[in-house]
Amino acid sequence: MGSGGAGGLGGGSSGSQLALKVEGVVQHGGRPGLFRRVASLLLTGGDSGIVLSQTVTPHRDFFAAQFLLAFPSQSGPGSSSGPASGGTQYVVSVEASAIDEDGDVWRTGPRATLSVKAHDDSNSASSGGGGSKAGSGSRSRF
Repeated sequence: MGSGGAGGLGGGSSGSQLALKVEGVVQHGGRPGLFRRVASLLLTGGDSGIVLSQTVTPHRDFFAAQFLLAFPSQSGPGSSSGPASGGTQYVVSVEASAIDEDGDVWRTGPRATLSVKAHDDSNSASSGGGGSKAGSGSRSRF
């Protein structure tokens, strides 16, 4: 469907992972194709330390993509942790940009952010790793 790239994802045994699914519908103005035709979309997602990108082609104006984000259990850039917090807090952002027939990228799409708390479950014998919990389960229009 599309091509994706990931850089800097470490395959460590500790930490949490979050599967992030992005889907939406391309909305056209009153006169579709007047200024440009959307050939594909560039979806960018991640936290302040890791950014993942994926290019997708819409089918009947619908698109979907998935990202797998890894969060280390210890503090790192863009995170805050402490005994009172019970985990590490991350801010994940997702942005959609239109790519026209000429290959030009138009940063017209919305940018959505959500807070993720990665809990350190390494002390628990029954758990195989950490868990992550996304805040408020919000949906954004892309």
